[in-house]
Amino acid sequence: MRTTYDKLVRDRVTARLDENGVAYGTRRAEPNELGQLLMCKLREEIEELGSTAVASEVAEEIVDIVEVAYAIAEAHGVTEEDIAQRRSEKRRERGAFADGVVLLWTEAPDTTSLAASEAPPRATTK
Repeated sequence: MRTTYDKLVRDRVTARLDENGVAYGTRRAEPNELGQLLMCKLREEIEELGSTAVASEVAEEIVDIVEVAYAIAEAHGVTEEDIAQRRSEKRRERGAFADGVVLLWTEAPDTTSLAASEAPPRATTK
């Protein structure tokens, strides 16, 4: 029975299929579609992570997510070293998520009495 996937897979998947005597068809992603395929793969891996609670499976899904993230970075000319450095800087400056802080609301202070250099930074969305 043939199953259709049409999705991005790891580079060595075909070797494993060969070892198991599985017939398959592949194609190379076009450069202009690779970004979209990587984002689809990232969503797939995040969905899989969300559907498991077993520690070993959680670890496997996180490994897959990180691998896809590195591939996305590479497609944009960002290296693993760049990511490690920026992660370290961001963690040092803003913290991580270990404390479980949930921001409920904010209220901007009355800045009419503050000098421009004293005004708090504006929130940004990403």
